[in-house]
Amino acid sequence: MDEFEPTGLASSVDHTWDRCVSHFGEGPKGKVTIDRRYGRINRAALRERLAKDAAAAGVRFLPEAAVAGPPGVRAADPADGPQGRAVVTTTSGAVVRARLAILAHGAAGSESLLSWDGPESPAPPAARDGAAQTAYGVEAWVDGYDAAWDPATMLFMDYRRHHTGVWDGGAGAMRPGAFIDGGDNDWGTADEAPSFLYAMPLSNPKGVDPPTPTARRVFLQETCLVRRPPLPFPALQRRLARRLRAHGVTVVGPVLDEEWSYIPVGGGLPQGDNALLAFGAAANMQHPSTGYSITRSMADAPGLARVVAASLRDPAASPAAAAAAGWDHLWSLETRAQRSFQVFGMELLNAMDVRSIGAFFRTFFGLPRTLWEGFLSGQLSAATIPLFALQTFVRAEWGTRLALVAHLVRHPSARAMGEAYVARFGGDRSKVQK
Repeated sequence: MDEFEPTGLASSVDHTWDRCVSHFGEGPKGKVTIDRRYGRINRAALRERLAKDAAAAGVRFLPEAAVAGPPGVRAADPADGPQGRAVVTTTSGAVVRARLAILAHGAAGSESLLSWDGPESPAPPAARDGAAQTAYGVEAWVDGYDAAWDPATMLFMDYRRHHTGVWDGGAGAMRPGAFIDGGDNDWGTADEAPSFLYAMPLSNPKGVDPPTPTARRVFLQETCLVRRPPLPFPALQRRLARRLRAHGVTVVGPVLDEEWSYIPVGGGLPQGDNALLAFGAAANMQHPSTGYSITRSMADAPGLARVVAASLRDPAASPAAAAAAGWDHLWSLETRAQRSFQVFGMELLNAMDVRSIGAFFRTFFGLPRTLWEGFLSGQLSAATIPLFALQTFVRAEWGTRLALVAHLVRHPSARAMGEAYVARFGGDRSKVQK
């Protein structure tokens, strides 16, 4: 909430929690409490607010979609002038000409509408062989939640391996080191994609009687933070159901909402010479290590608007020139360097198994708060990131240290990060745009 409130859109948040709790292993050692207010954005309310503000500013909406295909910027007729116009065709056959077209349709389809970094760079975000965060969730009335987790706290990440190897109702009896190899039910999981439970206990709606006297309305979601190839939805659905049974939590009554979430992460960046501009997930603005994007997009919107408006005040400015100004703002040398480290972290998480990811996050949330908050928000400066990396290495367990060193030496993302840093502090954009 401390990140989202400055956007002025906090009225679209329908529930907040004063603190969050995570579990990165059994027992007190694996429990991490985060005293930071977290909120759930109501998607319908946010959409309504944005549409209302846009309409008040004179935005005209066409109730149809653009036709997917190669982007075009051309002088369609003499009225377009020598600078040309961005030309978009809609499903009804209408042709819309504009001095600048901005794609804001999400990640799907962006790979065919924009030019991306060269072949030596990661694939565009929607490529089928790319990494993604996947999740399956339900909003439902449940019994037994209060006995399993704290109903006053948001469950941020519960990585305990309760989705298998635990009898029904047995999760509460689990003890650290009480398994076949002395671990936390993680024997033989070197090739397993880790996933965690994410839970939001919600207030019961006024005037609505719960199905049972003890029922609580909760949003529950099984999430795989990042995997290549992505962890399939059926696997997540099975894990969620099995995890709830392990905790003795029962869904009572019909499911109120169901969610399948697929968030492409990592991949290349749009080239700065694209004649079309993009924004949000269409411009690959998701945080590669977390999947977060809404706050960054909403926070960047005013700055991007100012840059684009300043460019378009020049009547001779072409669509390509206006788009270039926008790309320079969204993906400056600074933001590219920041993102290169986020991609490095994403690739490290992608390679981690159940044991190592728990150890990593125990270290991560043990860092000074300004560092882990800055990383999650994407606001750590390129100059501060080496301090974050050094602190992580010094505080980490030996297994995490070895994984970091191996990743730094062997993985292509480390080389790409080095190039982005050389470009950032050498001021040479040609080093990162092929």
